[in-house]
Formats: sequence, C-alpha cells, structure tokens
Amino acid sequence: MDNTRTNNIESDKKTCAVDTDTASSLDCKTCTISLLASGILQTAFNAEDFQGLSRRKIWRLISIFSSEFFATAVLLFLLCSVIQASLFKGEANHLTVGTSAGFAVGTSVMIFGHISGSHINPALSLAAVLLSEISLPMCLFYIVAQCAGATFGYSLTRAILPESVSSPTSNSSYVSFCCSGPTSQLEDSPSQVLLVELIGTAILCWAFCSALDKRNLNKHDSLPVKFAIVIIALALPLGYYSGCSVNPARSFGPALYNQHWKHHWVYWIGPIIGSSLTAILYRCLFDPVLTETATNDTRRDPATINLRKNSHKCEEEP
Repeated sequence: MDNTRTNNIESDKKTCAVDTDTASSLDCKTCTISLLASGILQTAFNAEDFQGLSRRKIWRLISIFSSEFFATAVLLFLLCSVIQASLFKGEANHLTVGTSAGFAVGTSVMIFGHISGSHINPALSLAAVLLSEISLPMCLFYIVAQCAGATFGYSLTRAILPESVSSPTSNSSYVSFCCSGPTSQLEDSPSQVLLVELIGTAILCWAFCSALDKRNLNKHDSLPVKFAIVIIALALPLGYYSGCSVNPARSFGPALYNQHWKHHWVYWIGPIIGSSLTAILYRCLFDPVLTETATNDTRRDPATINLRKNSHKCEEEP
C-alpha cells in the first residue's frame, strides 16, 4: 500500500518551537510525544489536497475516489459471492469463507494498491491520518468512496442471485444475507463483540502500519499475499465470534442495502478504536526516527522532521 500523501508540506516552516535552553530542561519522553502530536495535528488538518483545485488535482482526486470505490466493491462482491455459493449448499463453510476473504483483500490490494493505497477500510484510513500519511479531509474522502463502493459491490452480488432465492418473501434469511453480526452465543453481548472487532482490527492495523513504514519499501511486491494471510489468520478464529468484519465499510454496504442495522454500531466503534490505538502505539514505539535504523528520509511529516532536529537535545537528558 503506497503512500498517497503529496509532499507539499513546507517542513522548514513548521519546526518545533523549542529552543536550546528550554529543550535541555524537557523530559525526553515528553519532548517526543509533544513533537509527534504536533506533527499529527499539522498533517491531519491540512486541507491542501482540496485547495486550489487545478485540473491535475481534480483528476487525482477522481483517481483516488475511483480506486477506493472499486477496490471495496471488488472485496464485497467476491466475499459475499462465496458466502452465497456456500449457502446454495445449505450452510456457509467457515474455512471457505475465511480463505476467500483473504484472497478478496489480496486481489483488491494487488489491483489498486499503487493508486490509492487500497485501504478499503475506514478504520485503516483513520490510522493513515494518525500516521501522517493522509489528512483528515482526505480520510473522509476515502471513507465516502469505500462505503459507496461497498454498497455497489454488494448490490452486484444480489443482482446475480436467482429471484427465487433472493426474494425476502421466498427466503427470509436473505434479508440479512452477508450482513455483519455476532454468533447466536454472543447475540446478547454486544460489548464482547465490540472487543473482538477491536482486537481483530488492531492486529490488522499492525500489518497496515508495517506496510506504510518506509523501512518496508523494498518489500511491497509481496504485499497482497501478506495481507491475504493476515485476513485469513483473523477470519478463521474470530469469525466464530463476531463474523470478523474488522472493516466498517464491509459492514455498511449490506446493512444499507437490507436496512439491517442490528448491532451495526459495534462494527464501527470497535474497528475505529482498535486502529486508532494501534496507530498511536506504532508512532510512539516504532517510528523510524526513534530507532537506530532511521534514515534521513524515512518520513516526511513535520513530527519526524522536528524529532530529528531535536533528538540530540533529548539524548542529553540523564
């Protein structure tokens, strides 16, 4: 998943407002956290992508929207189609569905990853904001495209269903077909379902953060396969609890089409909390500038630039 944020930030104008005398009295950890937070806020509220819209910028936005739209549509179409095929035999095969979910994600990443990053997941787009990869306005742009694409992809799946099967009057189970929902054992425990989605999305976000890390730039050829493995690893165990959506857009498309909103809030809150916590932890613990392997161009956001310029001041602390 490539970095889609434009390199338009004039970093030399946004250096940390900490002089030498003051820095010497700061605790290193406080200095680091404050600089990271400053950089995140500067990038998050940068609306430069939507200002001064030239023809080139407009086409870039159209390209990004189309990429996320079709990437999420492909995911929903492939995933729900395999569930449908399993239901033709009477029951969805858990192993088949979990494996196909991984292949569907891998397919979307392979096709669209170089265009928009193929987030195909609002929770991951929010994590990208916290990683200073995209701005908050761009994140909202991504989410709209993902939710629209999910609805379109699910609609395509329903379009290929025989009328005798998909009609609610003939088969009431298809009213909630492919909708996210807990197993019968957790039907009355939304807090546990939320926890499952939070943990699952956190693990997925670890992989996402690792993919965006500049130290992994030379390992992107196998990225679709890696994400397929991660999704399969999550879907097989967690699918028995919450259905393992770990993707609010994946849950939104079928819910909107069928107007099936039971427990739907869980599939937004859990992933959003999980991805946000993971992204913040990754920035604080594993950001390249905080390690010995960091290079001069590992990250382009203001937080890293400020940290690099002031890291020697933190090291002076006893």
